[in-house]
Parts: sequence; structure tokens; C-alpha cells
Amino acid sequence: MSGTSGEEFRRLGAAFGRGSDRYDRLRPSYPADAADWLLEDTRRGAPVADVGAGTGKFTAALLERGLDVIAVDPSPDMLDQLRKRLPQARTQVGSGEATGLVDASVEFASFAQSWHWVDPTAGAAELGRVVASGRAVGMLWNVLDNRVDWVAELVAIWHTLSGAESVDATHHHLDLGPGFSGPESFSVHWTDVMPIADLADLVTTRSYYLSVSAAEKEVIRHRVADLLADRFPEARSVSVPYQTHCYRFRRAS
Repeated sequence: MSGTSGEEFRRLGAAFGRGSDRYDRLRPSYPADAADWLLEDTRRGAPVADVGAGTGKFTAALLERGLDVIAVDPSPDMLDQLRKRLPQARTQVGSGEATGLVDASVEFASFAQSWHWVDPTAGAAELGRVVASGRAVGMLWNVLDNRVDWVAELVAIWHTLSGAESVDATHHHLDLGPGFSGPESFSVHWTDVMPIADLADLVTTRSYYLSVSAAEKEVIRHRVADLLADRFPEARSVSVPYQTHCYRFRRAS
């Protein structure tokens, strides 16, 4: 997927409109250090928006820090899962380009694993409309650490972006224009311990897998199963290495 266009990212992103229960069960959350850094200047009780919230993986971190959260996502299925887990969060169907939020109504807007699905020009304009003067925007990505040999093999089977390539400006347009300063950046290295069966199933939550034919899905699943059986023949669980890359912008005063 190297060189993937914005249009292609958004086509793949449409695949997340289904399978929300599997996504919620298998995808990792975000390390506390990442949320703490992104929110270090956001006051407790502040109105914030989690845009592209999905099933609420990062929404939960916002709520845990005492923030007044509205979760925005284009998928009603994803938001249904979010409401089951996090009934205290308000939800709204919307996108990064058209959140439906009131002008200057939030003090922080997050995009956890979601900015790359947004048209960057329209998304920046929408953030300029809804984020209050002087307040912040945070973007973060969990990325499998492909410096580990078996992870690099797994990522190749998944047909996903790897390592730093998955978060560089060429792919994610980390520039919100003259209305914002930044980005500042911060990274966290951590591991997620997963049952081996769940790691095998994790591929079924990836955009490439969700967008291909049934025959190609079967090939991918078999290749993943063969790799894990070869690398971890006796394992019941595996420590999966991740990097979480965070970026913070500030709305001009």
C-alpha cells in the first residue's frame, strides 16, 4: 500500500461500517502515557470530541480523565458498540469533514487511528470551525513494531503500511494549515499480550482484509495461521510489540 492515495484510504475506511463487535474485541486500546501527553493542557470537565471514535477505544481514555465527551463516527454500527460499553458518552453520526458539532464548541478534538480516513483539506477546515481558539487537536496511531522479524512478516501478509511509513506526512497529511501551530510529537513503545487465536483473528479487523474477495480473505487467513504456527508452535499467548505515535496541534488564538 505504499503510495496509497487519500481516495484509496477513504475507500478502505468504508469497510469499517460493519464488524464492529470483532473490532472492539480484538483491536488494542492506547497506552495511558499517550493520552496523558495529548491531554496535558486540557482541563478536567472540558468539552471534547473523539472523531472517528469507532467502538470507543480512545473515548474511554477521555472519559477516564473526567472530560465531557462526544464521540463522532460515520458508522452507526460502531457507535452502537460504543454506547454499550460507554453509556456516559454522547454520540453523533458524522465524519472528520462534517462532524455536526457547534462552532468553537470543543477544547480538544482527537483522531485515534482515524485521521488518515479524512480528506485533509476539508478536515482541517472543519477543525478550524469546531475547535475553540487556543485549544488543541490530537492525532495518534497504534503501529505494530515491524523492527521485530515476525511482526514484519505478519504486516506483509496483512498488506498494511509498516513502521514509520504508516504515520508520515506523505500518507496522513499532518498539516492543518495556517490556523494551527504544530505538530508536536511523542511516541510510546509498549506490548499487548494476546491469545494466539485472537492474534490470528486480528487480521480480520484490517481495512485491506475487509475490502477484498472471499477467496483472498481465505488465502490471507491461511498465511497468517501458517506463520504463527511456525513461530509460536506451543504458545497460548503472544506479546505483540507496538509503537504509538502521537501528534498535537494548537488552534491559533
